[in-house]
Amino acid sequence: MKEFEKAIITLAYDNAMLSNMKPVNEWPAFINYEHLDAVLGVLTNEELDAFVAGDSPEVEELIETHGLHHVNELLDYIFVGDMHGFFFNPLVNYNEF
Repeated sequence: MKEFEKAIITLAYDNAMLSNMKPVNEWPAFINYEHLDAVLGVLTNEELDAFVAGDSPEVEELIETHGLHHVNELLDYIFVGDMHGFFFNPLVNYNEF
């Protein structure tokens, strides 16, 4: 499994959104996944988990140490921003039924 894919899966799992995650082959083609894999490839598995799902001080240290600012911003856009729909199916609000 590639590093960016691991990051998205960790993000989804940590936020109980794994069942809403779109298959990797449906992710947008305009993103340079090879570059993201290379950037995240410098992290150990433990550091990757901490970067995606850790507490703020630990995340900030990893961002500064490894220069992960742009990846962190991208993950924010995917999780709560305009890119969410490219990676996750809409959540169903069962209270509306």
